[in-house]
Amino acid sequence: MKNLLASMLLSIVGFSSANATVLTATTNVDNTFRLYVSTSDAVLGSLMGSGNSWPTTYTSSATLAANTTQYIHMVATNQGGPGGFLGMFSLSDNAFAFDNATQLLLTNPTDWKQNTTGFGNATSAAVGEGNNGVGPWGMRPGYGTNSPTWIWNYVSNTGNDFQTVYFSARINAVNNGSQVPEPASLVLLGLGLASLAAARKRGAK
Repeated sequence: MKNLLASMLLSIVGFSSANATVLTATTNVDNTFRLYVSTSDAVLGSLMGSGNSWPTTYTSSATLAANTTQYIHMVATNQGGPGGFLGMFSLSDNAFAFDNATQLLLTNPTDWKQNTTGFGNATSAAVGEGNNGVGPWGMRPGYGTNSPTWIWNYVSNTGNDFQTVYFSARINAVNNGSQVPEPASLVLLGLGLASLAAARKRGAK
């Protein structure tokens, strides 16, 4: 009986984990960055990844909270010369979608907003500096056939600044029935399974 209940509980936990949406990020930032995922456009959120070498392509991932609109927050700091943020973001299922209504988001001037004052303040559209391969950065690996755009708050390819730029993009929860069940639903499922096990035990006597 104990083994049966344990198996049922593991099944519930496994069901929840298997259906959790994972956000995966591939990024290059000139020069340093901290990447967060947040449930508020005005709050930094939970750290997802960081780096301090612009030629290095970093990969990181985070599990999204179910049924909740969330935001990608990138804090990018330039340390002189040109500044830029290059990225590719993907979602593991269709329980969420970016503002482009797909599960793939590249850095571009349309879907990203930015400012130099911090999250929750007034923003402007990101400024494109050229697709992956443009100078002075050259072709960065890790993006496959996708062609993200280097973005900043101005065209800095021949510039020189020491700014920190705050970038944000939204992740929308989609009501399509494929999201992780709420905790209350899992509890009810567990109680139902336990009742079924108890009934089987009584019937076996």
